[in-house]
Amino acid sequence: MVCDLGPARFGTVSLFEPFRCRLEILSLPDLLPALQVCESVSEAEALVRDRVPATVNEPIDALLCWNLLNYLSPELIGAVIGAVAERLAPGGFAHALIEYSSTRMPARPGLIAPNGANQLLIVPDQGESRPSPRYSLAALERCLSGLKSERSMLLGNGMQEYLFRRPATAAGDQ
Repeated sequence: MVCDLGPARFGTVSLFEPFRCRLEILSLPDLLPALQVCESVSEAEALVRDRVPATVNEPIDALLCWNLLNYLSPELIGAVIGAVAERLAPGGFAHALIEYSSTRMPARPGLIAPNGANQLLIVPDQGESRPSPRYSLAALERCLSGLKSERSMLLGNGMQEYLFRRPATAAGDQ
């Protein structure tokens, strides 16, 4: 099962179409205004859980965060990922793109989607800009419900791409 926190994108659906898997699209960027005025972490978690299909008990193998984490405070990252990561399968992973090199970023998430098997299409929003949080690896790991960094790569556009993995077992045996 793949859970995409972004909106439905043709490239994402096309990438997973050849595989026998379920693809959940949560479209959390639509919730950003509501998430940012939540008075508690539990209120934010409840908003996210309302987007998760209630009839599905299947564990998530891959969680696609895209650039959403850049638009959340550390507390909201914990709430959003915590609400979804409880369904993350042992050994499952989360993918995220973090603004790293630039001190400014678009005020709203732009279009990010797979463009074939080994490329990403990244079209930033052309409106206003805001400061980039430029989260460090250590700061992200503190927010990510026990997920640990497995791999990272600095992309040519200055974004840092991360893969975080949930330990395969509670004892850490892999």
